[in-house]
Amino acid sequence: VASGTNACSSTAKARVSVARAQVEEVAIQRRRQKALADQGAVPMATVEDLDARIAALCLQHGVRELWSADRDFSRFPQLVVTNPLVEK
Repeated sequence: VASGTNACSSTAKARVSVARAQVEEVAIQRRRQKALADQGAVPMATVEDLDARIAALCLQHGVRELWSADRDFSRFPQLVVTNPLVEK
């Protein structure tokens, strides 16, 4: 039982590690998009629409919980947003 618990714990830690890396990658992309918007290269609405697209895709496919460090998803009350970087 102890080895199974350790395996589950290791798997959970690996998942959290991957989730953190993915969240950081999304944050980097958002910063780049915002920088482009600030320079006038793309409209800021394009950056905000990306959140709406992600939320719409989640809801379309039955996803009700989204793991993200991006607080902007709170605009979509149909989604439960969980920040994987914050321990409960």
